[in-house]
Amino acid sequence: MKNWKVNSWRKYPVKHIPTYSDERELNSVLNKLKTFPPLVFAGETRHLKDQLN
Repeated sequence: MKNWKVNSWRKYPVKHIPTYSDERELNSVLNKLKTFPPLVFAGETRHLKDQLN
């Protein structure tokens, strides 16, 4: 995942997400989520990866 970007998930096919009728509200929520801290920090991910090797 060296080329990961914030929107990289958008290039994959979506089969489980509903269609939202209010795109403005959806974008408002997505923009708010961008302001939150990550669920998993990079150091935790590296530590776990090292433990799995």
